[in-house]
Amino acid sequence: ACVQLLPTLDLLRVAHRTFTPGPESYRAFLSHAMPALQLGGLLTPHAFGHPALGSYAGRDNYAEFACYVGIVALALALWAAFACRSWHARFFAVTLLAVFLIALGTPLNWPLYHWLPGFARSGGPGRMLALAVFAMSMLVGMAVDQLPRSSVRAVLALIYGFFGLVIGNTLWSLLVTPALAEMYSTL
Repeated sequence: ACVQLLPTLDLLRVAHRTFTPGPESYRAFLSHAMPALQLGGLLTPHAFGHPALGSYAGRDNYAEFACYVGIVALALALWAAFACRSWHARFFAVTLLAVFLIALGTPLNWPLYHWLPGFARSGGPGRMLALAVFAMSMLVGMAVDQLPRSSVRAVLALIYGFFGLVIGNTLWSLLVTPALAEMYSTL
């Protein structure tokens, strides 16, 4: 890894993101955190509109807060987080929770911003969502592996959770998305 890391560390000194960390730069970093309402992107792929259609009404860049993995995948990931008993599932469930808290701009960002090399130059906490999608993907794989060995009760919990997510997706699409588009268009 040194073949890539050493030149990267050398070039960071002259990069366009060179700055002195302080309170102002930390506030600017947190200004790129994902708004809590954008978690609706877990339920529907274009919760705030679509940029190709010119209807995107969310904050910042559309790609910064994209975290849609699909309703079936979301249901499987949530099921794995609670039903799978392996340490792998618990690790990725805790990782998923921590990454969402970091992306939302909570105080978990402060030690990462000040003490984790390179984190302050990442552009904003919303970019951590790539790790959330990875953690969800790992949980989905564990759920698919565990499903054939599961009890009927566990499978019913998955099915009920799936239908709950479908209902949530429908309500979000019908009620929240038009209201948010109208609210953001007046700003």
